[in-house]
Amino acid sequence: MKKAILILVVGLFLVLMPYNLRAELKKDGTFILPKDVVKYPHKWKTAFINSLKDYSIQVVSSNVRFGKKSIRFELRPGDCGVSKSGYSDCKNKSERHELVPQNKDRDIGYSGITWHSISFFAEKFDTSKYDHNSLFQFHGDGDGAPSFNFSLDNSGFTVQRRTACNVKEIAKKYGGGNWKSGLKACSTRWKENAYLRIMSKKEMFNKWNDVVFNIKWSEKQKGFLKMWINGGLIYHYIGSTDTPNESTAFQFGIYRYYGGRSISSGINQVAYFDEIRFAKGKKSCKKLKLDDLGYNCKDLENQSISIIDKIY
Repeated sequence: MKKAILILVVGLFLVLMPYNLRAELKKDGTFILPKDVVKYPHKWKTAFINSLKDYSIQVVSSNVRFGKKSIRFELRPGDCGVSKSGYSDCKNKSERHELVPQNKDRDIGYSGITWHSISFFAEKFDTSKYDHNSLFQFHGDGDGAPSFNFSLDNSGFTVQRRTACNVKEIAKKYGGGNWKSGLKACSTRWKENAYLRIMSKKEMFNKWNDVVFNIKWSEKQKGFLKMWINGGLIYHYIGSTDTPNESTAFQFGIYRYYGGRSISSGINQVAYFDEIRFAKGKKSCKKLKLDDLGYNCKDLENQSISIIDKIY
């Protein structure tokens, strides 16, 4: 009897024990993430393999939104990636651990209409240390600025929209943008872009928050992005969503930029992610199977808000 109990305890310990993703790295440079956490038809890669430590990205059972596992990210001062071409996060006053989806060793790209969900739990930290602190983005695979970045800032949880940088006539006016390779002067300060608070600080820390996206991908002004948090439509944008000449994908983790602050003032930061789901097609919300998180697709789609964000 005692032996059986011991086996049960040891087995339970092994199931609950966290493991780091660095140990799961495949020969092609990708990871297979647990289906309990990620329901995406793709492999995943990290932005910079060389910055990963054992603590950087772990699969854990200690704090989950649904199911038995979640993915825990921890970013510490000095966790900077360095590219083969010589780019250094630290030299550019930033640090990161992020995961990006891959399909057949290439960035996947989106088209048509897609649905996405992600749940996040951010442990409280001093947001005044950073210019911005990203949790997830819709980002092209080139050097252009992300079309949509979702960040924990000193004002709260924000969306940084830079889709105007993809419009040639607007980018020319400011002398930058994403429409042509080599133009990097893309800013949320452009009046056609946006920097909006969508949650207060009190709402975003030390609790699970569920996010759902519905997006129509287009380089023209016929696209849209809708964002629900915890069952409520909180952001609606109409306009171009795709970056010209780039494949856009959803990436998540922790990326922080110090701006005018000293990089030596950094602190440890922890965030958990769970229920990362993807579906494609106009009526594909049901494929996300949100019922197990307490949401109904019909209820979500029937919602509207009075303020709609636009480029023009």
